[in-house]
Amino acid sequence: FPVGTAEGIPEEDQQQWRRWSSLSAVKHNRLVHVPSVLVDRPGPRIVEGLELLARAIHPEAFTGESQKEKP
Repeated sequence: FPVGTAEGIPEEDQQQWRRWSSLSAVKHNRLVHVPSVLVDRPGPRIVEGLELLARAIHPEAFTGESQKEKP
């Protein structure tokens, strides 16, 4: 879920997600912060947002990259 903060998911927002305890991401504490500026408007930065999501969903697809290439 995209949020408009610069540093992680605010504690208040995390607590709101806890009410959906049957969701796997909540149950396993795998909520991922994706800055809203990367996904809420069309443009070249949307690729960065999609890459963050891809890394969160399939980190194994990025294991061969050097650390310098990772955001």
